[in-house]
Amino acid sequence: MKQCIVYQHRRLDNNEIFYIGIGKCEKRAYSKSNRNEMWCRVVNKHGYSIEIIYNNITWENAKKIERQLIKQYGRINLNNGTLCNMTDGGDGILNYQHTNETKELLRKLKTGTKLTQKHIEILKQSNTGRKHTHEELCKMSISQLGEKNHMWGKNGTVVSNSKLSIDKVIWIRNNFIKGDNQFGYRALSRKFNVSKTTIIHVVKNKLWKHI
Repeated sequence: MKQCIVYQHRRLDNNEIFYIGIGKCEKRAYSKSNRNEMWCRVVNKHGYSIEIIYNNITWENAKKIERQLIKQYGRINLNNGTLCNMTDGGDGILNYQHTNETKELLRKLKTGTKLTQKHIEILKQSNTGRKHTHEELCKMSISQLGEKNHMWGKNGTVVSNSKLSIDKVIWIRNNFIKGDNQFGYRALSRKFNVSKTTIIHVVKNKLWKHI
């Protein structure tokens, strides 16, 4: 079905392209939900413009073009370009790399180290982009650390037979679109061979809360 798009985002300060994306409709290009923390920082600091560069194409072509453009412009986290994209594109998690801050956050969470306010803010922005109240942040810092986390030892990489991994969970949260045939609950459950309930809990941060 030829209804998919490829889009790009430009910084307003220097007109530089900083993100390449795809979607089943133009709505995804304009959405600010489920964006990675690097994207959010650029947008918050510099603002951005939106350009639909390919329209009414097949999903396979959209993925192919996305991969080509990401390779062409390069990724910031690989030190070879200008893009905030965290993967090589093409509807997958190929060559995903965490930012240094996220790596440090994950390390602290695994060891049960008490998080600073800065790390709590990073976790908040990378998961949902929603601004929590001070009370909520305090509760998060207490409930999500090491063995104090009620899911400790029950999910995530500590379970050898888990069908999901950290990279897959991050990809799901970054790409989920409610009601979408490709990125909705049912579609993602089929893609990762898990139940719809599992996807719902991942998206709503009820599972894998330590990420």
